[in-house]
Amino acid sequence: MCGIVACAGRWTRLELSELMGLAAQRGPDGWGLAAAGWRHTALGRFKPVQMPAAMPTRGAILGHARLATSAHCTSLAALQPFAVDGIAVAHNGTVPDAAAWAMPWPTGNDSEVLAHWLAQQGDGWPARLRRLAQRLRTPYAVAVLTPAGAVWLLRRQHPLYVGAGRACSRPFAGARLPADDSPICLEPV
Repeated sequence: MCGIVACAGRWTRLELSELMGLAAQRGPDGWGLAAAGWRHTALGRFKPVQMPAAMPTRGAILGHARLATSAHCTSLAALQPFAVDGIAVAHNGTVPDAAAWAMPWPTGNDSEVLAHWLAQQGDGWPARLRRLAQRLRTPYAVAVLTPAGAVWLLRRQHPLYVGAGRACSRPFAGARLPADDSPICLEPV
């Protein structure tokens, strides 16, 4: 299973690195970070010394640690978070019917269809995520960074713990596990 991380508001490189270290326990094949207008990916298991020097240090950021289930595990292009039309998406799970979504996924990573699909939806984020929950038929966890800088989270039967402007696929101090299929906005601290 992959690992997801999200931070909203004020956070430090150390906090992000610690959360990514937790998420990396779930994804050894590659990792990535995405913030507004910025994305970084690398192959292999995340190590704190790999934190990019030139990265945002405030606002919202998503992280992903990949366990390859589709696409080749040595493809940088297949690493998440995916960035499409101003949004970034990190997904833990599979999309077995990805071809039926009629969305592009040139990387071969079935999770990419979710980024394209969410970018094409025209209404507010809670409604988009409720429709996504109806469409996904398998367990999942999803984090979305919107063009406005908000982080939305959604999960079903996959872990995604939330607390104090942070989210992670592994438990951390003060975090709780939200209800299945209930979109929540990560409140900045």
